[in-house]
Amino acid sequence: MVIVGAYTVQRVGNQIFVNTDPKTVFEFLERSTAWSWKTQFNRDMALQNLSFEVQGSFFKDNSAAATFDISSSLDGGTVIAVSGDRGNLMGALGGNVFNVGVKKFQNKVLDEAERVLRSA
Repeated sequence: MVIVGAYTVQRVGNQIFVNTDPKTVFEFLERSTAWSWKTQFNRDMALQNLSFEVQGSFFKDNSAAATFDISSSLDGGTVIAVSGDRGNLMGALGGNVFNVGVKKFQNKVLDEAERVLRSA
């Protein structure tokens, strides 16, 4: 657990816990210019669902996606759950059948989200 300014950021597995409301976390992640990958923010839909997708690639031409779902935690804070996927394009092409790189991409995206939140 790391306390940075007014926020506490704690990562457990594929989730990140922050001691502020979900909308504040979403807006901070959306405004951040620190993302290394393409982010898909359809603002109206993403804000309503408090979710967004980060797309990237690994190895040569294999692509992956990580979906962020931001919701309230039981203690009144926020929990961010991140799930990895091979992405729509690679799914349609049948690429990355074994999903080896998806887990690595998911972890890298989690690392970056944690770093972004700790810089708040």
